[in-house]
Amino acid sequence: MIILGPPGKTFLRTLVCALSLGCAGSFAQWLPARLTDPGDGMLDLSEHLLEHRGILPVPIVITEPAVGYGGGLVGIFFDKPLGDARARPAWVETGKAVPPNITAVGALGTENGTRGAFIGHRHTWQADRYRYLGALGKVDARLDYYGPLGKPRAYQLDGVGLIRSFRLRAGETDWFFGPRYAWLKVNPRSATAGRPTGRAPLARCASVTEPGGVS
Repeated sequence: MIILGPPGKTFLRTLVCALSLGCAGSFAQWLPARLTDPGDGMLDLSEHLLEHRGILPVPIVITEPAVGYGGGLVGIFFDKPLGDARARPAWVETGKAVPPNITAVGALGTENGTRGAFIGHRHTWQADRYRYLGALGKVDARLDYYGPLGKPRAYQLDGVGLIRSFRLRAGETDWFFGPRYAWLKVNPRSATAGRPTGRAPLARCASVTEPGGVS
């Protein structure tokens, strides 16, 4: 991911407004027919998810005062329509549709320089008897700490996280068993005007391994 520099406040506020208005009914007329309801012409993703294959864009709108205005976008890819899953033999026998394999990629940013990005994938095998989930994310959060005197002290959290899990269905039940591994590394830094000046003497790395999990 290439970052050219922190965007201006005007640009980010314009982006937030555009993402919000893009979901309004007045813009539905510019959308493809499969993204609108045939009855009222409003935004409706039902047909897109049930009958079509492709990428579903999901906008992120951020209005959190701690990081300022911002936004982002997540692209979610389904390897098959949900309607196809209901037409498979597994649905006829058990009444449960096999979920599609899903891949998601997203990124976000705010006006104070906070950045984040992630990628994840969920996969199933043998009519949803086996499940795999993997995700990797990175965030560079710039925040302020207000002490007893009420004066803000800027700090930065630069972190990377990873999670992987593999699950096996227990017979014909909805219980799943299997290993899961989660890893997180965070570098906390003190900062001035949003720029790191030194590394705080805090815990920098945390790693958790779960050899067995139930869900």
